[in-house]
Amino acid sequence: AVALPAYSDYTTRARMSEAILAASSCKTNVTEIYQTRSDPDDYMANKFGCGEVPNGDNFSQFINFVNTDINGVITVAVDGDISADITDGDEIILTPVVDDMDTALVAADAGTTPFGWTCTSTDIDDQFLPASCR
Repeated sequence: AVALPAYSDYTTRARMSEAILAASSCKTNVTEIYQTRSDPDDYMANKFGCGEVPNGDNFSQFINFVNTDINGVITVAVDGDISADITDGDEIILTPVVDDMDTALVAADAGTTPFGWTCTSTDIDDQFLPASCR
């Protein structure tokens, strides 16, 4: 009786790792663009080279889409097939931030290296998110 719920939670966290991996590779692309492009006009939504796909076109088995906005904010929407605890379209949002970790970078900060990333989700229970998102 104890093992079944624990296994279910483990399976959900393992499937969520796919969303985090998709976001991780995208974080690298966004960071490189901030470092190398100094003209804010070069920044366009869904043009950070992350394999961004429009909403509704499945990115992978457990991810509906990966999108970036003009500032490099990454949104990963999961597929409802991950578990009963996560519904279709629940999102994880990663935001590049400057050294105080409270201020999000914007395209006008072109040429600046992100100091770090914040990870948030209002949709997904903390127990299924990686430690960096809690």
